[in-house]
Amino acid sequence: MSDLVTIVLTAALTLLGGFTLLVLGQVAQRWFIEPILAQRAAIGNVEHALLFHANVYMGGGRDDREKLRETSTALREAAARLSSASWGISCYKQLEMLRLVRRREQVREAVSALIGLSNIMFNNDIDGACEKRERVRNALELRERW
Repeated sequence: MSDLVTIVLTAALTLLGGFTLLVLGQVAQRWFIEPILAQRAAIGNVEHALLFHANVYMGGGRDDREKLRETSTALREAAARLSSASWGISCYKQLEMLRLVRRREQVREAVSALIGLSNIMFNNDIDGACEKRERVRNALELRERW
């Protein structure tokens, strides 16, 4: 082969390899990385809702029905975001085995406890609220970091 053919062939293979790598990277990003990050963001949203609204569901806002309704809605939205972010992950079982995502049982437990906490908002059940908050924190392995 002549030098020109070798140069053109090398350039073409380099471009093809680069394009293939770009496509595979985009597929990995869209199918795996972004959904995993979305689940982690949803878990952060759950932690935020639990912390931000603790004064209400632990008994501090029992006289303000609008505050109770707002807290109930925020907890239910956090549960829905966590559930939908988790169901949007491809190859969940494989990622679960690699410990890149929470186990499905953990997500189900957290969603169930969040909805339960949302449902008892108007019952003035502080012990029930505390128990459900701990179920969420344990299911998602949320620990105090400070």
